Amino acid sequence: MKFLALTCLLGLMACGSREVKGGLSQNEAFPATFTSIRDRIILPKCASCHEEMMSYKELTSKYVVAGQPAESEFYTEVEGDGMPLYSDKLLDEEKLAIKTWIEKGAPLD
Repeated sequence: MKFLALTCLLGLMACGSREVKGGLSQNEAFPATFTSIRDRIILPKCASCHEEMMSYKELTSKYVVAGQPAESEFYTEVEGDGMPLYSDKLLDEEKLAIKTWIEKGAPLD
């Protein structure tokens, strides 16, 4: 009985951590910064069709509503798997990085 209680407690504690790759936290595995998102998502998966997204100014003026991922085309298109069309769909941690960055106000790093 004690073993079961301990197992449940450890399971609940683990739910609070966001480990993604090799025990790294979400922020360590994929920082929610413009530079990280540009280099790891936009450049390889978006820029062939949306070159303007490489520019912070263009991205945030056309595709992002700071603080509001649900109102940001950049996030809603990748979350709904509508984009990218000609590349692999984004991983959950990539989508989370975009969402978190927008929630933080889409800062320039």
